[in-house]
Amino acid sequence: MQGTAERGEDILEIFCWPYKTITYHLKTKVEEQYNIGKITEIDLITKGTVNASYCVRTSMNSKVGKYVLRQYQPKKNLNDIEFEHAIIDHLVKKKFSVIGPIKRTVSGQTYFVTYNEAVENKTHEVFNSMFTFLDGEDLYSWCNPGCSLDELASSARALAEYHINISDFNYDKKTINELRINLLLPTLVEKIEHYTNTAEQTEIAFYLKENFSLLAAEISDVSRAFNILNLSHFPEVVIHRDFHPGNLLYKNGAVTGMFDFDWASPDIRAFDVGMALMYFCSEWEKNENGAIHQDKIDIFVKSYQETQLKYSENVVGPLNEIELNTLQLMIRGANLFLLYWGIIDFYTKSLDPAEYLDYLEHSVKMIKWIRTNNISFDQSGKEG
Repeated sequence: MQGTAERGEDILEIFCWPYKTITYHLKTKVEEQYNIGKITEIDLITKGTVNASYCVRTSMNSKVGKYVLRQYQPKKNLNDIEFEHAIIDHLVKKKFSVIGPIKRTVSGQTYFVTYNEAVENKTHEVFNSMFTFLDGEDLYSWCNPGCSLDELASSARALAEYHINISDFNYDKKTINELRINLLLPTLVEKIEHYTNTAEQTEIAFYLKENFSLLAAEISDVSRAFNILNLSHFPEVVIHRDFHPGNLLYKNGAVTGMFDFDWASPDIRAFDVGMALMYFCSEWEKNENGAIHQDKIDIFVKSYQETQLKYSENVVGPLNEIELNTLQLMIRGANLFLLYWGIIDFYTKSLDPAEYLDYLEHSVKMIKWIRTNNISFDQSGKEG
């Protein structure tokens, strides 16, 4: 989806969620809500798939400003947005350098509200927020990223520093609705079966039915393994739950920006590491699709552990021996989590079946690979 913009004071148009246009009214609304001067340009950031994001350029007293305007999907829950913003505020206070601070409105809020009447013929509140623009390039998506080895190591450092900085984040547990991975996994068979039997019988449904026995066996095995874990050995933080190259900015081989905390939720940090390993270290090319690269695993885990060891006042610490021994299980759980999310996304949105089939096949092939191969995880940097 490509954005188009007509500059000037009379009208500013650009495609946005849900494929309507930002008009002069919204431009004026943003200028009223923020002490940023005049908006001179808005460009769609095309890689967003759930929420819509824009690069906003401004002019005030001969000074140029640059921000990211984020429009959350119309059905986004305010509690979830406030939780996400509290995470970002906490990380900014901790001087976590790769986070873009939230720009407050003139009334001190982290968001402002507009209304969208194009969703199911109902009026929906749309929450909008502005963030400081971070330096760096949005080089990759979540699939087939192809990061350099320097970027891989830097990404592991960023995840370790995130876990360290978020470890003392206080939050109201009553506001968190997301199921922890060990509670979500046992529900997946029934959920997948529901969609494949009640929805339109597309090639996606046929592929799921063809591989249903494999999926059910993997879900059962992984659920059982999670069930017997002694969670007292697993440090818990508010994990990112979607830490992949598409949610990072890079410059000269290093991470310069980290964003998209939509899925952030309290859980064991080992699962966050496992999910990152799944994203960064799995192969997408046909001949090896679904395989996990041991050399990339080694680089990521080594960089993560070394970063954790650098901080003397570190509550989380490096991955301990028990965590390291369960990382293959965490990768398997992460793959099932992503597969389930993809199924929900496909059946609740208008997605291209052929494109989604590639994602589904990747997850199924990873299940087949990981059930017959062992990954090793370096124990040298573990917590003593």
